[in-house]
Amino acid sequence: HVSRYIDRSIVPFVSGYNPDFQFVHESDLIDACMLFLEKNISGSFNIVGNDTLPLKSIPGLGGRKILDIPFPLFYFINEFMWQARIPPVEIPAGMSSLIMHRWISSGEKARKEVGFIPKFCPPF
Repeated sequence: HVSRYIDRSIVPFVSGYNPDFQFVHESDLIDACMLFLEKNISGSFNIVGNDTLPLKSIPGLGGRKILDIPFPLFYFINEFMWQARIPPVEIPAGMSSLIMHRWISSGEKARKEVGFIPKFCPPF
């Protein structure tokens, strides 16, 4: 959903928040899958990129504009659009925290146990 969210011509954000987001390049993901298959590895692993990007920097990479909205207004508009089923809202307002706070995973287990090291760093 993040890719569709930041693909709008104007991307709304909650004022005062610019969390780091973590991405993995599709080539790195394919390399990781091949490595797991070749070594016959099973279990749960985080496949992550080497670095993070501030969320508000991402739309600019694609020439999009950012619209900062105070949280109460952001929440109200999002909830109204969600309840009315007005696109492009894809999540209820109660999940607004997903774009307000960091979501970072460690790829250390994949590095140590499988030897996976991503080749690409954002911005790709």
